[in-house]
Amino acid sequence: MPHETLRTFGRQQLTLLGLIVGLEACVDQPTPPNTELPTGPARPDVPVQVTDVPAVRIDLPVVPRPWDTSDVELVRALAEQDGYAIIAFKEPGSRRTLETGLREAVTASTITVATELLRNLGVDVLTHYRSLGAVAVRVSPSIAGTLRDHPMIDFIEPRTWFEVQRLRSWSLGTDALAQTIPWGISLVRAPEAWGATTGNGAKIEIIDTGHWQGHQDLPQVPSVNCGGTYGGCDDGPIWHGTHVFGILAARNNGIGVVGVAPGIADNDAYIWGACSSSTGWCSSTDIANGIDAGRFAGVHVINMSLGGPYNAAIATAVAQAWNAGIVLVAAAGNGCGNCPVYPAAHDNVIGVSGVRPDKTFASSSPCGTYSNWGSHVDLAAPFWALSTVGNNGYEDENQGWCGTSMATPHVSGAAALLRSQNRGWSNQQIVDRLFATAEDLGEPGRDDYFGWGLLNVSAAVNPLSVAISGPEVIETDGSYSWEAIHSGGLPPYAYQWKYCVSGCQYVGIGKTYSRYVAVGDPDFTLEVTVTSSDSQSKSDNHYVYVSKGGGQFYVERPGIRTRRP
Repeated sequence: MPHETLRTFGRQQLTLLGLIVGLEACVDQPTPPNTELPTGPARPDVPVQVTDVPAVRIDLPVVPRPWDTSDVELVRALAEQDGYAIIAFKEPGSRRTLETGLREAVTASTITVATELLRNLGVDVLTHYRSLGAVAVRVSPSIAGTLRDHPMIDFIEPRTWFEVQRLRSWSLGTDALAQTIPWGISLVRAPEAWGATTGNGAKIEIIDTGHWQGHQDLPQVPSVNCGGTYGGCDDGPIWHGTHVFGILAARNNGIGVVGVAPGIADNDAYIWGACSSSTGWCSSTDIANGIDAGRFAGVHVINMSLGGPYNAAIATAVAQAWNAGIVLVAAAGNGCGNCPVYPAAHDNVIGVSGVRPDKTFASSSPCGTYSNWGSHVDLAAPFWALSTVGNNGYEDENQGWCGTSMATPHVSGAAALLRSQNRGWSNQQIVDRLFATAEDLGEPGRDDYFGWGLLNVSAAVNPLSVAISGPEVIETDGSYSWEAIHSGGLPPYAYQWKYCVSGCQYVGIGKTYSRYVAVGDPDFTLEVTVTSSDSQSKSDNHYVYVSKGGGQFYVERPGIRTRRP
């Protein structure tokens, strides 16, 4: 199942250390203001359509929330949010999702009937989520317990709050238009991938504070591709979404900076303004709405530089988006340490931690915050970054933002490049390639700080492969040669050969290795390791059979002794 296979490289079970409201520190943050209302679909020109919703498995909270089992706590949670919530529907007789982890299929007719039921009870229905079989509502908390028991109600999820994962401590630079490639873009080796693809044809969605529409260094996103509470096309005074967009897709146009995927087409960028530019807070109702909108806009990659607590509606949206073939990428969070942050902690989302310019873990930064770590981390990328900000404004090497918000779009851009290059690939194939080609920085394999390693865009787009060509059977005395045949990676290449019998010894450093072999010598194995200039390293082994004389020889391997003519 896709829900179980995103972490096919091995995700440990999450451990909930506490319900996270704000993620800039380990302590609870003040409750955000509750005056912001969810809005309609990302494509306002497309009418809302009620459709059948397929079954999907979702992640459950590691520890049940108080309102999952207590009507009193549900009433309290709804009252704190002035009744704003998401209500998911089910078929009468179906089991509830939070009991089983299976969100069972629900028909359009049931959704229509249940929606009308809510209206008849005086519930204010605000937004319909097509892929969730759910609606955003404002409901009187007093009827919540009774309503939840209805045979067509699956769950009631009170609105929860998320936050963009950044901290800005530097001031805006001047309008210096000379183009520079930011250190983060170079660190993940994006420029070496642009000869193969720049992202054209990949559709991306950024769920954030929106962006500054018309910025000369960004794709010119049409207004119809913008949505959310904050519109998507007006990023306001702190420019977080514009900054994220620049890291992902700033143009290679001679001015400003360059993003990981500078060839994203104007019409292929979708911006969902779910977060406030002035506060950084984002509502769960609007995030779920953005994922749902991206699903029906046909996007290939969704970037979420934000984090917060578990939310069943977002878990459902994530699962449905994954099943639709979308790669989802989210920030691992800042300043909380080893704690799960959602949506990064969902199995079907790539969680991104941060590194410094020297590739060490971002346990500190110029902004005074640090990257989270934990079982929800899958990849690492630059923790602070330069990008486009404001209206045709730019940052220089002494300015920028810090946070896993900045790390996340590096990975989303790489996913877009892979989708552009491999139009028929599934989201699982893209994720597997990103994990397999990451530069291992910690313990061998996956660890809780770097995940599978530092993102290597060049390796993902130009994977190195190696094979040894040369004799496999030697029947006469003489000098023999073997050659390292390789493709992918970037020159120059370095070579190391090993000759192995009972043990191994280094014997050469060229592309070709030569050796005199006499009949009667032991069988041996040659191993070559090729390292390319973009930090890829691959090896191949080649077993050689040597005649033992008398016109015959034995193939000798552990547990095998075969006589050959």
